[in-house]
Amino acid sequence: VIPPSATGQDIAMADQSEVIQTPDVVVSATKTPIPAKQVTSAVEVITGEEMQQRKVRTVAEALRWAQGLSVNQSGGLGTSVDVRMRGGTPEQTLVLIDGAIVNSATIGNYDFANLTSDNIERIEVLRGSQSMLWGSDAMGGVINITTKRGRDKPNVSAFAEYGSFNTIREGASLSGKKGPIDFSGSITRLDTAGFSAINYRRGATERDGYHNWQGSIRLGADLPKDGRLEFSFRWLRGSVNFDGFTFNSVTFASDPADVFGARTRSSQYVFSGNYSQPITTWWSQQLTLSRATDSLVSYGGTIEQNV
Repeated sequence: VIPPSATGQDIAMADQSEVIQTPDVVVSATKTPIPAKQVTSAVEVITGEEMQQRKVRTVAEALRWAQGLSVNQSGGLGTSVDVRMRGGTPEQTLVLIDGAIVNSATIGNYDFANLTSDNIERIEVLRGSQSMLWGSDAMGGVINITTKRGRDKPNVSAFAEYGSFNTIREGASLSGKKGPIDFSGSITRLDTAGFSAINYRRGATERDGYHNWQGSIRLGADLPKDGRLEFSFRWLRGSVNFDGFTFNSVTFASDPADVFGARTRSSQYVFSGNYSQPITTWWSQQLTLSRATDSLVSYGGTIEQNV
C-alpha cells in the first residue's frame, strides 16, 4: 500500500519491477561460458536482435559490422564468400555452428555464401590466434555461430517479402518452452531472378538467379542437478547461376560470354549433440558430438554467346 504522502516519483518507482542485468557471456574464448569482461582476448558478440534491427539477411553481411574482419564476395547473392581475420587467410579462420566445425576438409576455409541469419541467436567473433585452444585452423581467430534457444510460451510466426528482380523471401518459425523441454526451429526460402552476371548492358539476356533453402532446429532438455542435453541440426541448400569466358582465337584472350544454364548447386548438413553436467561449483564436464557434410556440383551450361 502506498501512503497518501508519497510523491508521483515514488509511485512510478513502486510500479516498476526490479530489472536484473545479466553479464554478456561468451563460450568460444574458453569453451565454457564466461563473462565477456573476464576474457583476455579481443571478442565481439553480434546478437540476433541486432541483426533483426539492422535488417541483416546473411551472416556475411553481419560480419561486415565486426572489427578486424575482411569479408570478400566474388559477386552477388550465392557467390563464394570468404572471411579473413586480422590479416590471416580464410583457412586460418575457424568457423563453428552449434559446436560443429564447418570448415571444408579439402580447401580448409568456410564459404558463407548460403548461410542466412534466420534462427541465429548470436555470433561470437574471437579475434587473434587461438591455436592453443582450437588448433592450427584458428591462427586468425574463431567465429562461433549459435542457433536460437526456445524460451517462454510456444509461439509460431511467418513472414513474406517481395523486392526488385523478382526477389521473394518467405519463411516460418516455431519456438518455445514446455516444462523442461525447449525447442526452436525455422525454415526459409529465398529466390531471385537476378540479372546477367557478365554484363546485361551489352546484350547478355539470360538472367542469373539465386535460390536458397535453409532449415534449422534446436531441441534441449533440462536435466537434474543443472545438467542439460541438446541436439541441433541445420540444413542449407543453394543454387546460383553464373556466366563465364570464351577463348578468342584472334586476340588470344578471354572474352566475356553469356553461358546459358551454367549453375552451381551446394548443400550442407550440420549435426550437433551436446551433454553438459556440472560436478561441483568449479568443475563442469561437457561432451559434444558433431558432424558436418557438404557437397558442391557445377553444371557447365549448354550454349555460350559472346557479349
